[in-house]
Amino acid sequence: MSPAPSEAWLIVNGVVAAWREVPADGKVHELRFTVKVERSSWVALQHFPQLHTSPVDGIVGGQPIRASRNSAEWCAACVEQLWRSRGKAIAEKERAEAHQAFQKAVQHYRKIAAEAPQGT
Repeated sequence: MSPAPSEAWLIVNGVVAAWREVPADGKVHELRFTVKVERSSWVALQHFPQLHTSPVDGIVGGQPIRASRNSAEWCAACVEQLWRSRGKAIAEKERAEAHQAFQKAVQHYRKIAAEAPQGT
């Protein structure tokens, strides 16, 4: 009886870009993927359900990675919520400087969101 296959997925910016079946036999298997990456992206490999590698940055044309407008907007909203829930707990003499740091983070994520492609 041969082992059941499992799937290895190539993930690009959070989306499955390609996949291969891999025998679940405890042996090392070489995988090759050919995918066209047209813009700077993060890339990872997931072998379902056992592992997910850390992402590797793929830079195209020297441009920064702008993988997801939705993710960047989510990050900005999280920073804003964190300020609303925790800002008053910051020492009064440090609060103005802390608020500036929070606002800088929000602006950073909004800039990333504006630079990311529509619909991502």
